[in-house]
Amino acid sequence: MIRKLAATLTFCALVAGSLPVHAGGWGVVTLDELPAQVTVNKPVTLGFTLRQHGQHLLGDQPGVVIFERAGEKVLQFKTRSTKAEGHYTATVKLPTAGVWQWRVELFGEHAMPTLTVSPDVTKHQTPRSPVALGKDLFIAKGCAACHGHRAVAGSGEFSNAYGAGGAPNLTTPKFDEAYLRVWLKDPKAIKPQTDMPDLSLKQSEIEALIAFLAIQRPATCPVTQGRALLSSESAPIRSFVARGHVLSGIVRSGKDCAPIAGARITFLLTNPQGVYDDAHSGTIITGPDGAYRFESNFPGQYEGTPPHIHLLITAPGHKAIETEYLPKKGQISGSFDVTLAAEK
Repeated sequence: MIRKLAATLTFCALVAGSLPVHAGGWGVVTLDELPAQVTVNKPVTLGFTLRQHGQHLLGDQPGVVIFERAGEKVLQFKTRSTKAEGHYTATVKLPTAGVWQWRVELFGEHAMPTLTVSPDVTKHQTPRSPVALGKDLFIAKGCAACHGHRAVAGSGEFSNAYGAGGAPNLTTPKFDEAYLRVWLKDPKAIKPQTDMPDLSLKQSEIEALIAFLAIQRPATCPVTQGRALLSSESAPIRSFVARGHVLSGIVRSGKDCAPIAGARITFLLTNPQGVYDDAHSGTIITGPDGAYRFESNFPGQYEGTPPHIHLLITAPGHKAIETEYLPKKGQISGSFDVTLAAEK
């Protein structure tokens, strides 16, 4: 398939846990729940689960929980295995009020969100915002071991352990609330072969994580301008054709701004020499999140037109369009969200 387009065409531009590697691999700790209230000199039992490589429950490992605070002696509390496979507890007692840094050393080091200790039971802690609580859970539940996020230092160290593309970096929201609500409750309901374990999250924890991670669906979604797609062109199903530029985005419905699952996007661009050829085209089918990611070369110059990538987009119940994305010179990545008009 060789595609030649006239220069007169109109162009439209537009998801802390760092762990050292051990001889037996690496692990991820998932805290049962964030402590609701911790008071000076009152024992609190913390529970957590250890998974080797983030997936397989691993029991009978020696470990300690370590608490540190400026001007205070470093405190260590031994972990104990429970009857549940891969589950441990540690009973801790902290001597002074204030904010403590802490971590679990169990088949690696697992940083946890800071813990605020109250001077007495009458001093209730200020409730955290859903986003702040979600960030703490992102760390405490072990998400940060595999997924990077700009708001969490040291996150995503083991991203590359999961296939060629790795576990996705979640700094830029990729999923809407509806998708995350299903995914966090039961990952295999969406992707049966996923490496993501079921963390047995409470609904309140899911909602907090959603506040931290989810795409906030816009109130309005202007329909993307483009030409009506009268004929389709075939290209292999693939998200990679070359290196040099990564284009990503979300396909939404102009009816309610919801991501569109099953949208078909065909990408057409020139090779570095400015020639359209089969080797530099590909097709992606969007999943439940409506997202796509296409990696290619930076498009070569074509007959005096600016560098561009054509997107031919179809989706059930929506009008098919052809539109263009124009990367800037030297740009190695870009974002291009598309909103399709619903058919009447």
